Amino acid sequence: MPGAVGQEKMIRAADGVVLLVRPDVAGVAHARWATSRINELSSSIPYAVVVGTGTYETAEVAEELDVIVLGAVRLIPAPP
Repeated sequence: MPGAVGQEKMIRAADGVVLLVRPDVAGVAHARWATSRINELSSSIPYAVVVGTGTYETAEVAEELDVIVLGAVRLIPAPP
């Protein structure tokens, strides 16, 4: 998001922002940075949707990011 002026304008104008978060170390680390940036740009509430499977449970993601998790989407592999 650094230098993404259009995204920053959208975040500043938004009533809420929803992050898609993979429940693994990299996904949570990226979401932590994004949540911090959203909080810098706006007073809107960041929400999250956990996508896929990983090492963290949905509740752990919510606690780690200090956000409301709206739900979880488990990805189903496409048939061969």
